[in-house]
Amino acid sequence: MNEKTNQLKATLTQLANSLITDPDEIDRFTRQWGNGFHNYSLGNTLLIIWQRPGATLCAGYRDWLNKHHRYVMKGERGIAILAPIIKRVKSTDQDDEEVEELRRYYRTVYVFDVSQTDGEPLELGHSDKVTGATVLNLDDLAPLFPYPVSYKENLVENGSTDGKAITLAKRNNPLSMVATYFHELAHCILQHSLDLQYDERCTAELEAEAVSYIVSSYYGIHNDRSRYYISNWKGDREKLAQAGNRVIRTADQIIKTIAKGEENAES
Repeated sequence: MNEKTNQLKATLTQLANSLITDPDEIDRFTRQWGNGFHNYSLGNTLLIIWQRPGATLCAGYRDWLNKHHRYVMKGERGIAILAPIIKRVKSTDQDDEEVEELRRYYRTVYVFDVSQTDGEPLELGHSDKVTGATVLNLDDLAPLFPYPVSYKENLVENGSTDGKAITLAKRNNPLSMVATYFHELAHCILQHSLDLQYDERCTAELEAEAVSYIVSSYYGIHNDRSRYYISNWKGDREKLAQAGNRVIRTADQIIKTIAKGEENAES
């Protein structure tokens, strides 16, 4: 076994030993991922898309101002959605006795897409948990692998892939974007299907994030986000150990490809 393989295995062991086990910490991590943005019902999501195709992140006027320190730009029109209201209603039953029941009503409220606002930058997806120093940048990495990369603004998710191409959310922290790229790249190389049952999805996310952690660490990026992310997908030491060989092989393949690309650039 060569020195590099030992190093990768040691990094995987380090990750396994640092996984978060406190369910309250995991819950806080999950709730803070989207920085407080509301998940709308299917009906309201359809209303938003119908009125403003391409909308990504929506919130009410006050939430934009007070929670996210952004203001709705002058002249922007709100997007109408339905908000439930629960009211106590008094009535009489068959015996003419007064009874009280809860009834659900709906009222129209207005939200605004992030593209209709201006102000402080948004920080989503815990990009602050990725630190370190590296010479890697996405412009150099992406051409080395056969998966085209595109970028989108203001996504709650850090990245996604259909196995053929990779989409990354633009973040202020370039190291976070590199770590996310390695995660999505691992999904592609490991040929994870989009149509997975929950348990299979948990394993796929564990494998991809473990690969990202190892490759990132190899290049001087400390991805503290991985400890929470893997735990949130029901990952533990035993599952990491079971996936160890696939994770190490994939991480090694990515590192070798990057090294070959650097050699070609120098020659």
